[in-house]
Amino acid sequence: MSRSDPIHLPEITALIAKHLDRQDLTRCLRVCKAWFNSFLILAWSACGSGMVNGLTFPNMRNLHLEFAIDDGLEIEDQFYVIKHSPRLNCLTWLSEAADKAESKEFGNLLKQGAWPHLKSLVLLIDMQDDDVALMLDGLNSPTNLGLAWSMFGPCAFKSIRRHLDTLRELDISGCSLRCFVFFPAAGGIQDWVHIGEKR
Repeated sequence: MSRSDPIHLPEITALIAKHLDRQDLTRCLRVCKAWFNSFLILAWSACGSGMVNGLTFPNMRNLHLEFAIDDGLEIEDQFYVIKHSPRLNCLTWLSEAADKAESKEFGNLLKQGAWPHLKSLVLLIDMQDDDVALMLDGLNSPTNLGLAWSMFGPCAFKSIRRHLDTLRELDISGCSLRCFVFFPAAGGIQDWVHIGEKR
């Protein structure tokens, strides 16, 4: 299914979902990846908050959570799924709802080795410099890192140095600190990284 298909319009998906019960919503998740991505939020919302409690996701390798505050999914449910997916290789978590408590807990869990296989991490979460540093200290040889909306300051810069040999992609363009930093030449990262102001 291409990106121009009408099913990708949230308004169309919501209209279809209104006429489906939980079982049919679950079936929609199995049609294809595009339908899975379109109907996942609606299926979880139909189940209600706390529905994922008690579940584990031992074989989850890639997780993409992209939720806004008004999607009906509680931040606790989002974070629960992340916490109970121990074999993650790739995590993209774009959430307007995550707060300092979740970002601090996420950093602490990373530091404790909760996701030893995590190589790609993209977060659209408002995190302070010390939380970013804590999270970076917990990563084990990441290859892709994106941290929009975060404060990328002295602590984070100090922590990222140990990953320069493994990083292939680094996106800190939406961070709230403006400076130029020199990274010694290291496996694919450009010598100069520009951090733009938060928009």
